[in-house]
Amino acid sequence: MKIVLLAACLILMTTAGQAQPGRPPAPGAATAQFRRWAAGLPTHGDQVRYRALLDEGETVANRKDFREARRRTNQFWRRLPALFACIRQGSNVLDYPGLLALGPVWHGRNSDSPSSSYSIHVGEALVGTDASTRSRDFVVDFDEKGRITSVDDLVCRQ
Repeated sequence: MKIVLLAACLILMTTAGQAQPGRPPAPGAATAQFRRWAAGLPTHGDQVRYRALLDEGETVANRKDFREARRRTNQFWRRLPALFACIRQGSNVLDYPGLLALGPVWHGRNSDSPSSSYSIHVGEALVGTDASTRSRDFVVDFDEKGRITSVDDLVCRQ
């Protein structure tokens, strides 16, 4: 009887600890999907270089680099909506390997957010290079501990 009571107490304590409000979700399937989608995407530095090539246009001297930039940029834009869908508010920014390399990190992007907030604008360097009329870039806001406070899709930007 004592063993049953002890087992029941342990189960209750374990499940109660998992159901605490405000506790960030454990990294899981979304993180694994993000890792898979982010693999091989150009870093922010690569994006800046590709943007310069695409703005210059294809010439005889840069034909190979231009085609590579176009291919990798198109791959980036195709994968961006899937990356956006994987990121969960409340999780840690470090749960998403490669996220910090995909865009510039700013301190205190919003005037209404605390001064200890940070933002990363994913796709910022390539805005305007996609063939669609709507951009698919997004911003991830996180605090000084790395907890993601918001994920904003910038499709409706004017």
